[in-house]
Amino acid sequence: MPKAKKPRIPSLVKAAEAYKANLLNRNVLLVGIDREGNVGVQQFRFLARHFRHLTGVRTTQNIKAVDFFNRCVEHRIADSDIREDPSGFAELKLQASKAMFKPDLSATYFGDANGSRLYVQADKYAGNNWACLGFVEDSGWHDPMTMLDSPVEKEISQSRKFRVIAVFTKAVTESRYGAPIKVALRERDSWDKIQSMLPAGFSYLSL
Repeated sequence: MPKAKKPRIPSLVKAAEAYKANLLNRNVLLVGIDREGNVGVQQFRFLARHFRHLTGVRTTQNIKAVDFFNRCVEHRIADSDIREDPSGFAELKLQASKAMFKPDLSATYFGDANGSRLYVQADKYAGNNWACLGFVEDSGWHDPMTMLDSPVEKEISQSRKFRVIAVFTKAVTESRYGAPIKVALRERDSWDKIQSMLPAGFSYLSL
């Protein structure tokens, strides 16, 4: 068993600042293609209340999720607010946040969960060869519910794995996405063909 220790406050504050700058109150839309040429899209939502659960940090008192985020981002979180972490998972999650709390989630693949993590409820994952975020559907949206220092390809079904070819982002209050923030087309990829296969609600997307 690892020695119990508290997550470091500077790491927690940096994670909160990155979350606020890049993801807070935003939707992220991933467009991808699988090995058969099928097009997939996945839309995620990031709110203040998601931050605490993603970090895995437990508090010594009943601090509500939004208040916890505000304390972190405003540098008001204290060492006395944080419980020891016997598992060491919180520190690993904070390490993973360096890649995941980016506007494009540093995502190279996304897809359906393969069900290998029996105690994690995520039904979708997105990430890269180092870390990933797990998402669960909530009222028609997919909200983040876990962060893992694990390659995304280890967590997703190989039959429902999509290589990211474009990433779009917008404020949750906006109705449509604008220009992509990331384009990862390969030489054999045709955006015109991909665009023609997008769901009707996203057929307006353009590079």
